[in-house]
Amino acid sequence: MKKNQPIQNKLLIVSLFVFFQCTFASNIATSNEVVFNIARLNNTNSTQQYEKYIISAYQSLGYQVSFPRSPSNNTLKETNEGLYDAELIRTTLIEAMYPNLIRVPVELDQINIVLFCLASLPCDINVLNNASNIIGMTDDLVALNQFMKTKKAQIYQVDNNQSLSKMLNKGRIQYILTLSNSQNINTAELSHTQYKMLTLKTLKSYHYIHKKYKALIPRLTKALKIAMAKNVTDK
Repeated sequence: MKKNQPIQNKLLIVSLFVFFQCTFASNIATSNEVVFNIARLNNTNSTQQYEKYIISAYQSLGYQVSFPRSPSNNTLKETNEGLYDAELIRTTLIEAMYPNLIRVPVELDQINIVLFCLASLPCDINVLNNASNIIGMTDDLVALNQFMKTKKAQIYQVDNNQSLSKMLNKGRIQYILTLSNSQNINTAELSHTQYKMLTLKTLKSYHYIHKKYKALIPRLTKALKIAMAKNVTDK
């Protein structure tokens, strides 16, 4: 009996070690869940639809999602540098300027560039090439800045949507350029009945993640397709 005691002691020590290692690993897994910080526009009315898709897709893969509030809508530089993990939804126009952001190849929506006009003014593509016209828009939307590069009208940029609508109503600007999704929710939160409206261009939009998560794209693509299909059948 005495000869077997050291062996029994060793077995007991090994068993206890394995038990505590498994317990420790389990605690780590539950307390340190991977959370993806995803940048989005601060106008949540225009992003709620996409948030549902993204949350469902990431959670199905075992990840949690957070949408931290940003001081502005211009988070692309920070996300490109890896300070955010992903962009909720962006148009394809960002790809050349922000090479570290990789498209998840599932189209989330078609985004329209929309011109809002005072009822008393003409509302057609020609107003953008009239140098005497002042076009108001926020300074954080890449698609709008890219679109206006070849136009002759004056651009008046502000940092929030409320300022735009006030300036339009007071006649300080004649037009507003903004983005609108397939549900006709626009980033400037303007009424479709109060002003004339003209759709100028339609762009495809996608979810973008930082390249450090490139290996996740095939699984995320599949999960996002499932999430979007489920949303359609649940309606």
